[in-house]
Amino acid sequence: MAKTRNLSLRDRKDELLKQEILPIYHRGRGNYGSPRIHRDLLKIGISCGRKRVERLMKELGIR
Repeated sequence: MAKTRNLSLRDRKDELLKQEILPIYHRGRGNYGSPRIHRDLLKIGISCGRKRVERLMKELGIR
């Protein structure tokens, strides 16, 4: 029987952040990199680090 672990607060926040990153990326027709997406996130009031955005984009398989 496999145990399911609860997601940490950071993992939950990462999942929410991924949901914000994808529309920004697609709105830029796949041409936006992490600096631009990071800047757009800051403009809408979501505070996070650029390296975090970069890591999450890599997890999503987008560049």
